Amino acid sequence: MIFSDFSGGISDSILRGVDGSFATLVGLNIHETPGLITPNQKLSINSGYVITELCKNVVNASDGNTYFFSSESGKIWKKTSADVYTLVHTNTKGANLGAKEYNGYIYYVGAGFLGRQSVALAASEASWSSQDDDYQTFTNAETVFAPMEEQNGILFIGNGNLIASFDETTFQTAALDLPSYFRISALYPWGIELLVGTYVGAGTTNLAKTNYCKLFRWNTYTTDSWNDSDVIYEAGINAFIPADNNVFVQAGINGQIYYYNGSQLIPYRKIPGTFSATAYGLVYANAVGWFKGLPIFGFSNSPDTANSTGNPANCGIYSLGQFSPNYKRVLNLEFPLSVINPLASVEIGSIITIGNNVYSSWKKKLTITLSITNPCVVAPYSLGITNGTEVKFITTGALPTGITAGTAYYVRTTIINTINLYDTAAHAIDTGATTGRITTSGTQSGVHTMSWAGVDKIDYTTKYASAYLETLVFNKGIFNKELYELFASYYSMPTGCSLSFSTKKNYASSWTASPTPENETEYGLIRTQDNMRFIKAIQFKINFTTSSNNAPILDYIGFNFN
Repeated sequence: MIFSDFSGGISDSILRGVDGSFATLVGLNIHETPGLITPNQKLSINSGYVITELCKNVVNASDGNTYFFSSESGKIWKKTSADVYTLVHTNTKGANLGAKEYNGYIYYVGAGFLGRQSVALAASEASWSSQDDDYQTFTNAETVFAPMEEQNGILFIGNGNLIASFDETTFQTAALDLPSYFRISALYPWGIELLVGTYVGAGTTNLAKTNYCKLFRWNTYTTDSWNDSDVIYEAGINAFIPADNNVFVQAGINGQIYYYNGSQLIPYRKIPGTFSATAYGLVYANAVGWFKGLPIFGFSNSPDTANSTGNPANCGIYSLGQFSPNYKRVLNLEFPLSVINPLASVEIGSIITIGNNVYSSWKKKLTITLSITNPCVVAPYSLGITNGTEVKFITTGALPTGITAGTAYYVRTTIINTINLYDTAAHAIDTGATTGRITTSGTQSGVHTMSWAGVDKIDYTTKYASAYLETLVFNKGIFNKELYELFASYYSMPTGCSLSFSTKKNYASSWTASPTPENETEYGLIRTQDNMRFIKAIQFKINFTTSSNNAPILDYIGFNFN
């Protein structure tokens, strides 16, 4: 059996999908050259240890700089065109809930307040003394959502159940007034109208805590009414995913994506996963973008709430695109983040595309152990963290003496997968220094979690080194046959690159590595003999081994039975 169609993206399940789909695709490029599949470029940490908190808002400003806004505090960081990051301001009104450039100013929202700084002065850290954190006051002191969009020359800002408007001369706190039990979570320009995504706030007097929300379509000028609305039974509308003249909506906490036809939300795709009451995920409102003709979005596992502790689906930057109208629009996990190993416990706060570069803000959470020693040893797994990175801890029980929940500490790698903690980044970076190193004592209990944050950028010098695909399960016409061989035909196999194969027989819970394959260069084939009998169902996995910026490029894969 030979499979030469890689254009189907990720399937609906391990058993069913459109032609050319795979149960899992991670870090693979299926769009750039139809008929070929190869690892994508990797994402690498770009912000060093400067950005220390999740940023759900980002502005690519007209001064040539990019501004990242912390969703955990009032911190605002600047990134220059040369990728130099600095902290330029801390909003005195707390966490930044929204941000947008409009008519020569950068506007940002704290709880109940609109602040601004002129673009002309924003580039200089010293000039931020001229900002106004209290430029305007909102009716509601919303603490979670403040989506901002410019439409018809007016800046609109979601504020609880209200939309405020600003046209540079008049600030109106209630340009649109929705029923009080709604909270506005996302905005999107639609023609000359505005799409308004909502969720029902917990604790309201009616429809409280229900899987119910509405999408409103509004003409932007009628205060107490809207043009149209559509109910969906999801726990809120999280993000609008732009797709040229189309728009998709990610709603709820179970990976559901809807298509908007102008009046209704139509179920379209679902990110495959195992979702439950404590394992869910979503797309944040600004973790969306447009890259090389592909709509992209960041799917976050275990969003930062007390109830979500699981990892139901692979997280990373997905695409929902097609090479051209002649091809299917498919789902593909294009870019795992630099800290995702495994593809779990990460939040993607925002995505910004600048030319052919993609920048993504993230926050990683990891269950760790702490030793009670001098010095304290932190033992995570597959960490991939740089010296000087700021980390924070939370626990379900009690941390040992010397570690305080929510306090910033700075890491230094000791041996593989273990680190020490320091009181400052400078002490952590200083090779071999013991000054400022953290010692623990006393007792501890519960499960400890460590978190840290940063911004990634596409690395055009290195391929993603852990790319792999998993086929659908084949269970038709193979009963009691003997698997003879697995093979992959390559278009290119650069020096230092290779493939490896694994199988799951009869719905096994784990993968079994196949024998080391041989490279038959005269045929352009990587082939492994894997004699396996008594099969009723079989699934295959191919891992790609890259070498710096080189990677295998395949044109078909297959297997043979006796």
